Amino acid sequence: MSNKLRSIKKGAPANADGVKVTIEELLASRGPLQVLLTQPLPARLAFRLTKLAKAVTAELETYEETRKALCERYADKDDDGRPKKIGEGSEERFDIPEAKMPELEAEHKDLLQSEVTIAGQRIKLNDISGISIAPAHLISLAWLVEE
Repeated sequence: MSNKLRSIKKGAPANADGVKVTIEELLASRGPLQVLLTQPLPARLAFRLTKLAKAVTAELETYEETRKALCERYADKDDDGRPKKIGEGSEERFDIPEAKMPELEAEHKDLLQSEVTIAGQRIKLNDISGISIAPAHLISLAWLVEE
């Protein structure tokens, strides 16, 4: 393994149960993984990556539900006890008082550092050597790619 890739590799080694990775790493790899999935790949590799992508999506959906519940908990409440929201459309968000932000941010940071196990195995760098991939994308996929 090159020193460059070794120095950026964050995810724990793959084992029989899968690949250990933090939620933060999954979030960073979401876009690069989608880019990789648009490339022409051998059927076997495409199948493995599709399964991994589905597992990543499931973990990120759980993260999003948890993040939303966290924001609801810290948001100001209306007279009926429901979390208040501000903004409209895509700009709508929970109304969280400034005084509660440090506590919310600390819990969110802890959530991002949560480690999950993605079913499957890492892919070999040689398996994707025939495609063009940006170095920044490879960095984001370091938990998934091994030499």
